[in-house]
Formats: sequence, structure tokens, C-alpha cells
Amino acid sequence: MQSIYIAISMILLSFSPKTEPPPAAHGITQISIYKGPCFGYCPVYDASFFSDGNATFEGKEPRRSTIPPDYPLGKNIGNISKEKFDSLAALVEKVKFFEMSDHIEQVTDLPSTKITVVRNDTTKSVKIYGLRPSEEMKKLMSTLEQVAKETKWKPMPDKSE
Repeated sequence: MQSIYIAISMILLSFSPKTEPPPAAHGITQISIYKGPCFGYCPVYDASFFSDGNATFEGKEPRRSTIPPDYPLGKNIGNISKEKFDSLAALVEKVKFFEMSDHIEQVTDLPSTKITVVRNDTTKSVKIYGLRPSEEMKKLMSTLEQVAKETKWKPMPDKSE
């Protein structure tokens, strides 16, 4: 008798409407890193990674430098895999990003970094200015910098064309 109920339940479930898969458990939809200028050659860019796989990158000329930057200038687009985004989101959760202070400052005249994360319609930014962020923040910063460096960027199409 129980096997009949199971069979009927399976048949009924097969006719139920298909629904969208639930969003990732972390709820993170965007992770961004901004690298600010210094008084020499420091990379200056803004990179954003989105849960749908899209990515944007805007590279700017470093101050007081005659050396061309090793990153693309101007507005660029790219893609990252769902697995890569989910690993970034897992790192954000692991370092307890949403519990961190909004400012980490120790020294002046150094480049600043700002990391912004959007989770469940809540935006949190942490500005890092100095040499001694926590080990967790160092790991998050270096991982985001590495993903920005490894992403295949292409110039954003001109909307006037």
C-alpha cells in the first residue's frame, strides 16, 4: 500500500510546474574591489564581479608614471564562472566581511583599497588604507586582485555605435 502512495506522489510531482532554482545560499550578488592611486606607480582600477557571471573593469592611468599599466585602461567587460563567483562569496563569508569595521586605516600616503559586497539587497563597503589589514582581509584583497588580473577583459562596446 505504501508503495502505491509513493508511486502516485512521484507521478503527481512529475506534473508540477518547474520553478527557478533557488538563489545561492550566500545571497551575494556583487563583489567589487577598487584600487586607489598612490604617489607613484600603483594600479588604479575598479573591478566588479556579479553572480550572473558578468564582470566589469575600469582601469585608470597611475599617477606620476611613464610606465604603461599592466591592466586594461578604460571600461571593459568580462565573465567569470559561477564556481569562481561562489568561491569569492564563500571567502567573503569566511572572513566575516559583513562584521568588519567600515574603515581600516593605519598609515597615510599609501594607495587605498575599497571592497564592496552586495548581499540580499544590503551593501557593505570596507575601505582599507595602510599596510596592516587583518590576515583575513589580506586574503580577500589578494584573491580579488588575482581574479581581476586573470579575467579576460575586452573593451566595453561604445553605445553610440
